[in-house]
Amino acid sequence: MDEHRQGGRKEFFVDVVLGTDKAHYVVQSKNLSERGIFLSMRRALPVGTVLKIAFGNPPQLPMIRASGIIKRQFEGKGVGIAFTDISASDLEAIRGFIAEEAD
Repeated sequence: MDEHRQGGRKEFFVDVVLGTDKAHYVVQSKNLSERGIFLSMRRALPVGTVLKIAFGNPPQLPMIRASGIIKRQFEGKGVGIAFTDISASDLEAIRGFIAEEAD
């Protein structure tokens, strides 16, 4: 197991709104964990880019708003984003959403 992939991860395909200090993007997610999200991007943003993130899948997952940083980049495939600021209630909603599949 890759040491960067700790904890539960769930396939998750929704539109995600990203914001940097210069632009906004709408991209597709691939998977979600309580630590971060993987996004499909043909032209990946650089590692270290700080982002505002908004996504959700009501009613299973309410709208989540968080900050994150790009930790991994896979050219032509996407980016791995680690959450850096997320509310306790949003984190709990993600945990519950991921656990639903395990039940």
